[in-house]
Amino acid sequence: MLWLIALLLAGNGVAGIVAACVGWQMTTQLLGSMRETSATVATQQGRLVASVNGVAASVDDAAQATTGASQSTARARDSVIQATQTSTNLAATFDQLAYSSQVTIFGVRPLQGLIEPFMANAEDFRRLTGSLTESADSLSANSRDMRRVGDDLRGISDQLKTTASQLQEVQAPGLLDQGLGTLELGSRLLLTLIFFESLLSALVGLALFILTGHTFARPHDRPPLVAGDRADAGDDPTL
Repeated sequence: MLWLIALLLAGNGVAGIVAACVGWQMTTQLLGSMRETSATVATQQGRLVASVNGVAASVDDAAQATTGASQSTARARDSVIQATQTSTNLAATFDQLAYSSQVTIFGVRPLQGLIEPFMANAEDFRRLTGSLTESADSLSANSRDMRRVGDDLRGISDQLKTTASQLQEVQAPGLLDQGLGTLELGSRLLLTLIFFESLLSALVGLALFILTGHTFARPHDRPPLVAGDRADAGDDPTL
């Protein structure tokens, strides 16, 4: 049984040595590829920061445009409000003219024919006042909405600029190199430990195999002679 244990130890040691060598080579290739990837991280990081800054600038332009549109809408609302006031005044004026046209001179109303047109004009201007009021309310709501959108876009632009600054401050290549160095050290130590343990196992198996006496006999080796064989050998002229 000892020779079988010796063979198992030697086989395990040889297999471990082969595995350690293969693992060392694969680790070297993997770390080389990862270092090549790490070298491109700085370039990719710069491109990413530039892209984020570009998006932030575009969003900021949109915010400024929205704010300008909100201001224009607010000015249009003011103009509509002024027109509403003018229309209200005109309606009141035509009402006054219609009332004044009812004047009677010597039992006759000379402006009788103008009363109905004046009243119709007053009614038209009142309807126009209502439409202008609705338009002013709609423009006011649109101005508030665009102002809110502009504020939101400006906040998004500020967040993007902050993100770009944070990305630029991150030392990604240095962190990757440090991590790769730690990974390489740990993997090398582990593979070295496996190699020496396997080598020790192989040597122990070989020594145990030799101690058990299972060595291959050489063709010219002969078994040792006993006392009777030596006497016979003396009579044999061929020995």
